[in-house]
Amino acid sequence: MVKTTITVDPKGALGADFKKALEDIDDLRVPLELIRESWFRGNASIFAISGPGKWVDLSAKYKAWKTKRNGSPYPILFLSGVLKSALTVPGDSGSIAELRGKKALDIGVDPSNKIFNYLHFGTSKMRARPYVLLGAEQVAPTALNTRVEIWQKLIADYVFAKSGVISGK
Repeated sequence: MVKTTITVDPKGALGADFKKALEDIDDLRVPLELIRESWFRGNASIFAISGPGKWVDLSAKYKAWKTKRNGSPYPILFLSGVLKSALTVPGDSGSIAELRGKKALDIGVDPSNKIFNYLHFGTSKMRARPYVLLGAEQVAPTALNTRVEIWQKLIADYVFAKSGVISGK
């Protein structure tokens, strides 16, 4: 499974004020739920791409087969809709969006699905086409490339607001 950790203050820019505020907060479920919703909404753009995006294009043979079957070879990651549903529909059996306790959120897709793994990591016969995308690697519109920063700010703002600590900014 593709696993990513998002650090709320990666450069230490929030400093001591943030660390003090975070000590006082024992429950981040509110901002984590907002991040979860944002994850599913944002992933929809992966399936709106009308060309290869930043991925290596499909082989000519597969492109012809997919065009005959679906009317178009694009989006690259869409064939039956299973992956799309796992990435865009909260509660889909193929998706993972679970709060672990009060301070952690797991997001992604079911790691037991071998097809999902083949797509993300590639095989000896197929190029990797990563689909768990969070930042600058996005194939989607530029606005999605900043979602990690937006999520970090969401958590920081929540922590400061709940703790009553005034940010040193």
